Amino acid sequence: MKKEIKLAGIKDYQDVYQLYLQEYQYHFKLVPDYYSDISKKENKLRLKQDLIRILKNKDEFVYLLYLNCQAAGMIVGKVLDLQDAIVANPLTGYISKIYIKRQYRNQGLGQVLFKEAVNWFKQKKVNNLSTYMAYNNRAGKWWQSLGFKPVEIFYFKKLAKGGKNDKK
Repeated sequence: MKKEIKLAGIKDYQDVYQLYLQEYQYHFKLVPDYYSDISKKENKLRLKQDLIRILKNKDEFVYLLYLNCQAAGMIVGKVLDLQDAIVANPLTGYISKIYIKRQYRNQGLGQVLFKEAVNWFKQKKVNNLSTYMAYNNRAGKWWQSLGFKPVEIFYFKKLAKGGKNDKK
């Protein structure tokens, strides 16, 4: 199987877009009250605009994984400058997405993409990495196997329309 990893540019937009759609659909099923329904036209438009911004930004990246010339996965990240936060090192790398198509999972491909991301962050002089994930995403053990530690818990509550039933 021919494997290629490349830093995506604007010409790779369609491959990135298709992988994003699949990744969003997966997360929408995990936590439908939190994630937007990507099948809605306005959400697809917002996604398209966001992807164009990411692909043009020098402080963000998308690495694409191709297997036999077909897009099979991606990792997305950016540099965060946390100058206003009380953290040990304010220049932090943030991995916002990693996605491998279901049929290619558990083959070490996520680690291959992760290594590319780490190299990119090192070139940007980043010493810390962070990520978030849905609480019921099974990837937690995978992140921990890469040396990540859970340090915060993010809570979410959907408010009822008109403020009803907000005490529970």
